[in-house]
Order: sequence, then C-alpha cells, then structure tokens
Amino acid sequence: MRNVRLHCLLAAALALGISLTAAPRALAQGSDAEPNSTCTAPQDLGVLTLPAIVQGSLDTPPGTPDVDFYRFTSAPGSLIRLDLDGLAAGAGTLRDPYLGQFELYSGYCYLLGYSDDVVGTSAGLVLTVPASGEVLIAVTSFGDWEFQGTGGSAGTYRLTIHEQAVADALEGRVLNARTGAPIADAAVALLRCDRSGSDCYESAGWAAAGADGTFRFQNGTYSVYGPFLEGSYKLLVEAPGLQVANAGPYTLADGQVLNVGDISLQAVPAVGSISGRLVDEVTGRPLAGNGAPYAQVVLYTCSAFGCSYWQGQFVQADGTFRFEGSLYSPLPPGRYQIVASADQYQETFGPTFEVADGDQRNLGDFRVKSMPARVELVAPCAIPAEGGTCRMTMRVTNGAPTRLEGEAWGVVEASWIGSPAQRTRFQVGSPRALSLAPGGSVVLPLTFEVPGALSDGSYICVNGFAAQRPHAFNTLGTHPLLCFTKGSDGFLQVPEDQKRDAARRARGEAGPTQ
Repeated sequence: MRNVRLHCLLAAALALGISLTAAPRALAQGSDAEPNSTCTAPQDLGVLTLPAIVQGSLDTPPGTPDVDFYRFTSAPGSLIRLDLDGLAAGAGTLRDPYLGQFELYSGYCYLLGYSDDVVGTSAGLVLTVPASGEVLIAVTSFGDWEFQGTGGSAGTYRLTIHEQAVADALEGRVLNARTGAPIADAAVALLRCDRSGSDCYESAGWAAAGADGTFRFQNGTYSVYGPFLEGSYKLLVEAPGLQVANAGPYTLADGQVLNVGDISLQAVPAVGSISGRLVDEVTGRPLAGNGAPYAQVVLYTCSAFGCSYWQGQFVQADGTFRFEGSLYSPLPPGRYQIVASADQYQETFGPTFEVADGDQRNLGDFRVKSMPARVELVAPCAIPAEGGTCRMTMRVTNGAPTRLEGEAWGVVEASWIGSPAQRTRFQVGSPRALSLAPGGSVVLPLTFEVPGALSDGSYICVNGFAAQRPHAFNTLGTHPLLCFTKGSDGFLQVPEDQKRDAARRARGEAGPTQ
C-alpha cells in the first residue's frame, strides 16, 4: 500500500446497488441507500465479520456528483486493510479507484489518510481501528481531491476489508564482495512493494549494519516505519566507496522471520591515482609550486562533449603532483587531460589519456612551455627610512628553444601624496645586452635613488623587462620584481600576495584589485 500524493486527493461518485459479502461465507445483502454522498451521513455497514466484501458503483461523471461514504464497526485496536479494486483488477468497471479514511468530530469530517496504490489500478489503506471501534471511509475516483464526488471516472468496484497480517522480522548481513569482510555501518533501506510486486518505492524502514555486518528489521522497533506488514519488500544497501546493491524482492508472511543471507557490495570502479611532474620544456628542470614560479596543475575529465574541471592543485617543491579520489568522491575510470600553468609560463594543455579501474597512472615529466623570456628577482634591496640607494639584482632567463639576442632593463613606477598627487615612471640605467642559449640566464644589477622626503602612503614598484634586439618594442617578458610602501616606520617591502595591488597604486590607479 502506498499513500499517494501529498495533496488532498478527494472525489468521486456514490455506490448504487451495494451488496455485502464475506469470505468464505456471505454477509447480509444490502442495497445502496441513496443519498450516500456525505461524511456526516454515511451508509452504515454495521459490525463486520472479516474478511468482508462490499460491491458498489460510482455514477460520476457525467451525472450528479457521486462519492460513497461507509461506516462499519470492528474490534478496537485491530489492524485491518482495505483494498479498492476496479477495472484493472477485474473487479468492476471503475478505471481509477481512490480511497480515503475519515474521522467525524464535532460535526466536522477530518481526512486521516488516502491512497491510490497504482494510478488506474487499485487503492489500499492499512489502519488501526480506533478505540470506538468505528471506521469511516469513502470511495471515489482519481481527481476528486476533496471527496465531493467529482472524480474523473465512473463504474463498479469491489472493496475488500480484511485483517492485516504482520511479519516479525527481516535480517541479513552485508559483506565486501572483494574481501568477504563484513561492512560495519552499511546503510540498509527497507522498501515496500505494491501488490503487483513491481513497484517497490515506499520507504518502510532503515537500519545500519553492526560491526559484524548484520542488520535486522524488527516489527515494533524504530527500524520499521509502522507495523511490519506482510507482503513483498526490497532492500537498498549502500556503503562509502562501494556500489549500491538492490536486493529482493522478498516475500514475508504473517509472523515470519526471514533471513536473506549475505548481500555483497561491489567496489565502485575508481582510478587509483594520476601523478606526474611539471618540468621546464627547454631545460627539463622541475617547476616548484611552493614558491616561484608557483606551478599548478588542473585535472579535467573528458567526454564526447568536451572536458570539464575535476580538481586542481599546486605541485610540490620538486614539481611532482598526484591526484587521488576519496572514499566519498572516487576518480572514475575514463578519459582525462592535464593542464599546467606557472608564473611566466604559458598555460600548457596535455593530450587526453585513458585511465582504467584501479590504475596507478604516472604520466612522467609534463613539459610546460615558458614565456620567451622570464624575469625574476634575485636579491632585493633595503631602503633606509631617510631614503637612499636601492641596489638589487634580477635574473633574465631564455625560456625559448632558440638563442636569445636582446636586452633587459628595469623600470621604476612610484606614486605619492602631494599637492597635487604626484607619480613618476623612469628607466633604471641603460638596457643591458643579452646573449643567452636556450635555458640560459644572467643576473643583472639595478640601482636607483629613493628620496626620503616621499610622503607616507607612497608606493614604489620595480618592474623587469626583456626584449629581442634590435627591436626593443618586441618585449619577450616582463614581471613586477618588488614593491615598497612608505609609512611611519620607513620603507617596507610589500608581501608577495599584495604586490599586484601595490603595483596598481604605484601606477596611480586607486583601489585594490579584485
């Protein structure tokens, strides 16, 4: 039985010509005493000996709205089931039976439950007879949300009222299919099936496997939601890192304890790891991730529709990287792609590659393309509070696979508060000639004077440049080397993570970068 749609499903037409029969012996025959379409004046079936069968009909549509209300008496506290069948069950001509349970209190009718087990097939309700012994129900057809007799179909039906049998328990054990070891804390969901046994979606209980992998659904305990009704059930079993198992259906009879045995969970297909090392394309030297050039790598998962981001990381100091899934988020087997980047290096895309279940794939050295020339700080300078000479050095490296014939120089940019605000930009000395083989580098000095009279809040930044000769406009590489800010304590070097913002301020661009 499945209590359907969480909106008030109420409607349909009244029973004309009602007969009452019981199995195996017949009850007194009766006819529908119209009008029988209100909750406050239902047709009284009297004291029922179960099982009992009520034959009736709904005359809606297209005539006067019709809904059948019945009242009967049974043993208080007993568990009973009502099954409403029509055309699909071969028990009448009603196409879409609908069933509801009500309570009449102070002249007002309250809907307690409703059912449409399988739309167009049957409806069923399981209920506990109240202390008064009286049960009030209504028969209609689908679409009659408020049981006003306006359902979408008419016809004859059969209402069966019988005692509901209850199973005692269902138990089993969850194992790892590969190791055979029990799986502690595996989650086991109990799903009740409809009478056909094909629709098993109603949540009926939940249990967690113990340390030995065993679980048990026991009638009357929290593991079962309500009475453990006889009938068919399925189990949905899951645990981290393992595939979900769908077990059953299992049929339980009145009072039965069923042991379903072992349920084995297969491992989720997963890649063991994807690893490698980022190196300079020309020199083969590893690129560090914990310092300059701050190399990082991104793993993409690919399909016929393209590649999408999976995970990214900074590489280790020796350039190595390793991607591993977790228990809750494994790396699935399939096609992947590596994309690497670093400061003053080009974003470098690798070819796609396949990785199988359990594979520990090492990609080896992944060569990252450098900018044609890289400029970096070698030794910074310290500026006295009263101003003075800054003597620093920078390195220029040929990142291209061909010889670099060119020149390098430094540029100072500064801004300070004045009246009006002031800023300046000038070249540090003359350009220095370069002649570097692929991967070769040279350290060059940069020297300039800083006036101590600069106001607090001033910014000074030094940028390095490298260009190809004879065309200095053909800049091959540029990089901010270091920045200073003037405060009450004198000139302080700006931390690396704030250098970008300081460079903007030195150019006279107000406000931090986003």
